[in-house]
Formats: sequence, structure tokens, C-alpha cells
Amino acid sequence: MQRKLIIAFVVLAVAVLPLTATCVVAADGAQQTAHTCGHRTLPFAGIFSGTYVAVAGGTTYTGTGVFTHYGWSRVEAHQTTGTLNPQPFYMTITFAKGDTISLHVPPGSRTYQIDGGTGRFASVIGGSGYFSLSRSVHGTHETFIGHLSGTIILA
Repeated sequence: MQRKLIIAFVVLAVAVLPLTATCVVAADGAQQTAHTCGHRTLPFAGIFSGTYVAVAGGTTYTGTGVFTHYGWSRVEAHQTTGTLNPQPFYMTITFAKGDTISLHVPPGSRTYQIDGGTGRFASVIGGSGYFSLSRSVHGTHETFIGHLSGTIILA
């Protein structure tokens, strides 16, 4: 049984190893994808849940989740409301050692965009992927569950 788990872990690790982005060069020699040329692209996925509260000017979210490569993490988010224009959903993920990744979801979108990070994620220069968030009310408890899957780009 332990041997099967080790083999499964090795297969999983190989399947999600960091990929090195390649440069696409146009006929005139200009790089078409210079923002990813030479940078590492890592898979990034997670599921998270918690509670949300409507506060003056918006909604705040607090919870926990599990993310690939990083394990259990704290999730904090907010969205401003009450303005004429829809506002982005902002989220910060804090990992066990205090490192963070910040991202946002544009209004009406189902795609996250990574804004930056701290600690071992200080070299994050971007990333994006699918994002979903569902909210529900159970009596006096307002809860949410979310999912994201995509990439992180490191310098």
C-alpha cells in the first residue's frame, strides 16, 4: 500500500512540475510573448470556504482553503459595493509560513488575475485562470465556497 502511495505521489509530482515558458519569436525577430519568456509557469489550483459579512461599503470574506503545492491557507477577500460601476473581487491567500499571493477577479468575469505576492512569492509577475465563488445563507450563517484553477508566473 505504501509503495502504491509513493508511486502515485511521484506520478502526480511529475505531472505538475513547473513548466518553463518558451519564447515565441515573430518573423522580424521581436518577441511576441516577452512577458513570459524565460519565466517559470506553475499550476495553481485550490478550493476554499468560509463566512462572509456585509459591511458598510461592501462585503468581506474570511476562510481557509487548500492550494496545490502550498497546503492549508488562510483566505481573506473583499468587494466594494454601492458604487455606480461594478467593482473587482480582491482576495489574498496567506500560506502557512506567512507568504501571500494577491489576486483579483474583474467584475462579471470568471477569471482571476494574480497581482503579486510576498515571501517566496515575491517574484510573482502574473498568472490567471478560472475562478468561481458561491454564496449561501443558512439561518444566521452566511457562507461561501470557491474554487480556482490556472497558473502562477514567476520571474
